[in-house]
Amino acid sequence: MMPAGGRFLSGWWVAWAALAVVVRLLSEGILEGGDGIMHYQIARFSWVHPELFLDHWGKPLFTLFASPFAQLGHWGMVVFNALCMVATAWAADRILQHSGRFAQWAYAPALLMVPVYGTMVLAGMTEVFFGMLTMLVILALFTERYRTALIVASFMPFSRPEYIAFVPFVVLWVIYRRQWRSLPYVFVGHVLYAVIGGIVLQDPLWAIHNDPYTGASAIYGSGDPFHFTGHIQRIFGAPTVWLLAFALVAGSWSWWREARSRRTLELLVVVAFLPSLAILVLHSVLWWKGWKGSLGLHRVLATTAPMVVLCALWPV
Repeated sequence: MMPAGGRFLSGWWVAWAALAVVVRLLSEGILEGGDGIMHYQIARFSWVHPELFLDHWGKPLFTLFASPFAQLGHWGMVVFNALCMVATAWAADRILQHSGRFAQWAYAPALLMVPVYGTMVLAGMTEVFFGMLTMLVILALFTERYRTALIVASFMPFSRPEYIAFVPFVVLWVIYRRQWRSLPYVFVGHVLYAVIGGIVLQDPLWAIHNDPYTGASAIYGSGDPFHFTGHIQRIFGAPTVWLLAFALVAGSWSWWREARSRRTLELLVVVAFLPSLAILVLHSVLWWKGWKGSLGLHRVLATTAPMVVLCALWPV
């Protein structure tokens, strides 16, 4: 049976998730009237038009998991994202158990209160689902289930494009741990979707040929390379930014003073902090150069919020 403390903690996560759903139900509008509506429609009507399960822009993996909830209406997408947040908190908790009770209890509210993350939960967008996947991968690595981590990571290209700045660090960690036999599992997702695409679309390389992020630079334009860093407190909230700064100092101190913490610190740096930084740099460059249909939207950094909050709370 689950310990009483675990049950209370699970209830705590569900309470915050329920709060998000209630806020959505009491709202008269929709936060993301463009892409949010499109993702909802793709997920909802995928049951009528199965080819939508391979709509690259709609994110096939997100569509697959969100589609049952989309049948409820747009608010069902918020229910789905709220459940993703609960799963994210659960994964983070397995790691934060080694930090202390405060970090465990603080994670869910701290994550939901990150401005760019909380709004994406309410908008029913894909960033929250991707963030959950990052935490599941990190947990699998933390518990040394390398094949599981790589299999989950192998499907991330079909959830959000930020996989390109996350999965390489996962592979790097697996190599660092000398788990050579696990490495081929990073291709499982690609192979499966290639087979499905070959059968349905007669194109095993459909994920490459149907890349939706080409062109549009003449429409979207470009901007300041420091666009995201200049708004970092607005994106993550001042408390999160300052707590992360403290965590970096505290983590460095722990590295030198506590040898038993080094492996966890190494893991968090390699597969949480560095990928978050890489995603920030990636989107900064894309917006600066006007590449890959970048519009300089702050919301893309919601993909990093679970990792950022994990790093920020670990030393607390």
